[in-house]
Amino acid sequence: MYANTPVLQPQLTFLLHDAGETKALQPVMSRLDSLQVPYAILADGTARRLLKGNIHLSPLPRDVQQLFQINPLAGQRAESVLRQTLSAKTIVTGLVSGFQKRWTDYFSALGRRVVGYYDGFSFPMQTSPVDAFVRSLNVLLTAGEDGAAHFRQRYRGLPVKALGQATLDNFTKRVSPLKRSQVQQALNLNPSQPTMLFVGAYGQGYAEAFKLFLESVQDFAKGANVLVSLHPKVNGQLEQALIQEAALTQRVRIIPKAISTDQALVASDMILTHQSTMATQALFQKKPVFLVGQALDRSTSYNPILQSGLVQRFTERSALKKRLTQQCEVWKSGFDQNNNPWLSSEALYARLRIPPNATENISQFLLSMTQPLSRVS
Repeated sequence: MYANTPVLQPQLTFLLHDAGETKALQPVMSRLDSLQVPYAILADGTARRLLKGNIHLSPLPRDVQQLFQINPLAGQRAESVLRQTLSAKTIVTGLVSGFQKRWTDYFSALGRRVVGYYDGFSFPMQTSPVDAFVRSLNVLLTAGEDGAAHFRQRYRGLPVKALGQATLDNFTKRVSPLKRSQVQQALNLNPSQPTMLFVGAYGQGYAEAFKLFLESVQDFAKGANVLVSLHPKVNGQLEQALIQEAALTQRVRIIPKAISTDQALVASDMILTHQSTMATQALFQKKPVFLVGQALDRSTSYNPILQSGLVQRFTERSALKKRLTQQCEVWKSGFDQNNNPWLSSEALYARLRIPPNATENISQFLLSMTQPLSRVS
């Protein structure tokens, strides 16, 4: 597996675990590739599955041990790749898992520069997953200015910079009718009907939110394409069971994971979700977005798309059904959301206080961190 991997001295090593941070940093890594900047990736969990086959993906210590037992020569090569990965002077980490916490502590103890990246647009006001990492960080990067202001106050003395969220760089591009048609064909959609897409998640409150979604779309299921896109971390058993329980197996379809949520979004006319960064990304494609079910930490969390009034959260079937009915009528009227000046990319960036051009912002900042005398202020 690692026998043909070139052993280069990486300037950066990325620590990745979940889908959100991985997708948010993939455009940055692609930019580093174009600049011929050597880097490596240590990943586990969903990130490792998403990055399967990536030439920058390093073996983990457990991989090296297994290879030595199977093929000592391959084990030696893998060990060499791992050693190079661990030699990077600058570390870029997501902030969600014990895997990342252990490696962050390890690199910090060695005196490496550790850059934390909080990819979410919303954030909890009282407790935070960043708390576990803060002692090992040299700088914290955030997706938005509101998050940066919150973390500056929370972690006084830690440099915090808002540089944006690189997934938005692609979502701001207008989708061509041809691409929409191609996705509709791939999903076998009826183009004469509106398409509702529920973007899946997981965790506390999610099952109840999904039930509310199913209850609310029962009357639309014959006159609309109703799709469910699963979170990369889940297997869909919960969603499938709830669809069967609601007797909607012929009307509500779970799309195969081979078709990404990003692709399904292209062919969708309205987006529903419990908690997902995809809600913000959908706004940048000028899609109507509806949050479903009770929010996590509803009295102690900050969500910029809610705070700005751009979206509404629905916790009752009748209210959600009424709003979906209204949106279906808007769709039938032929109103083009692309003509809404309030949903221009420039207006959304400003209203949500998210810096644009995140791919370049983050890439250039990381390059500056690889310089011998770099300082963070």
